[in-house]
Amino acid sequence: MKRLFLSLAVVSLGCLIILSDLHGQNAPNFVSRGNAWFEKGDFDKAIAEYSEALRYNPKSASVYYSRGLAWNNKGDYDKSLVDYTQALTLEPKNANAYNGRGLTYYRKGDYDKAIADFTQALAVDPKDKYANNNRGNAWREKGNYDKAVVDFNQALTIDPKDRYANYNRGLTWNKKGEYEKAIADYTQALAINPKNVNAWNQLGWMNATCPDVKYRDGKKAYENANKAYILDGGKSGNSIDTLAAAYAESGDFEKAKEWEAKAIALTTVEKDKSLFLAHLEVYKQGKPYRQEAEKK
Repeated sequence: MKRLFLSLAVVSLGCLIILSDLHGQNAPNFVSRGNAWFEKGDFDKAIAEYSEALRYNPKSASVYYSRGLAWNNKGDYDKSLVDYTQALTLEPKNANAYNGRGLTYYRKGDYDKAIADFTQALAVDPKDKYANNNRGNAWREKGNYDKAVVDFNQALTIDPKDRYANYNRGLTWNKKGEYEKAIADYTQALAINPKNVNAWNQLGWMNATCPDVKYRDGKKAYENANKAYILDGGKSGNSIDTLAAAYAESGDFEKAKEWEAKAIALTTVEKDKSLFLAHLEVYKQGKPYRQEAEKK
């Protein structure tokens, strides 16, 4: 199956910073500026501001949490883990910090530690839909699809309009080979959020590459992938890769090769680039790409 386009659930930054726990006249300004830089996506500047805030009060769990989140977004997972752990040392019942550290372990590929942290977050707050969602993703990566579905079901029980759970459960049904259920969940995800790029893209990918011919349709594959392509502004190699698969499913291998080459040129993630190169080789042979069917 194609890379999963995971929707990882993260609590918004704004509700986590508590200015009153900082001492010193300038400390709240550092936090506010850090938040502003974070929202702009400038994580280096956000980290610098949070670090200044911590000079005023090195015992602020909320600022350690926020700096950990910024390190996470930069991809510096080891520093992220240090900050989340410090936040938990200062505030052992901080569900957000368990969730954040769990996400960091998840991104490092340490799914057992991720699951342990998401479970701790749920022990603190049993109605934490984010922790259910994220633990479900970790269970799926470990190949335990049934436990993943249980967690996504719980997230949807807590919030039937959760913007992550249907999509993530759809990925799990796809892994299990239950394609009808996967399509139903992607469709529901789009009913909740019609601009869900990943759901449009995953529908297109299934229409182009599903092992079961019943769900393949080159025209639908193109339509769905093109919606994803338009929504993300053509900035993602993933939707371009799916457009290439749609052309191949329709028998237009020249277009498939052309679009796959675009996906390869645009992609900087080596794992994705390797996948795209493998897809291109299939199209050079005049064949459409097929997902591998997985055991239920």
